Amino acid sequence: MPYADMASLMTYSVAVINPSLFEGWSTTVEETKSLGLTMVLSDIPVHKEQNPEQGVYFDPHKPASLADALENVQNRFTNNAATKHKLQAQEKTTQPIFKIWR
Repeated sequence: MPYADMASLMTYSVAVINPSLFEGWSTTVEETKSLGLTMVLSDIPVHKEQNPEQGVYFDPHKPASLADALENVQNRFTNNAATKHKLQAQEKTTQPIFKIWR
């Protein structure tokens, strides 16, 4: 995927997931921090070191932990009126892209 498309998708996302088991310094975390988005991150040392304010952590060895983190993010955002507007805009923007990819 071209970087410009990825950046556009990230801009209209509610959250970005980084499910790494190990990682060097994560550029994904830094890019997401710069956009002010919530991150769902595997609970590994480098993600904690990068210390994103909007980070929600999960145990990368337990799928239920990821499900809980995603539910946490969903609940947080669906209760926020501004986010509802963002979700509607996101759906309008991403649906044509997903149709092309399919």
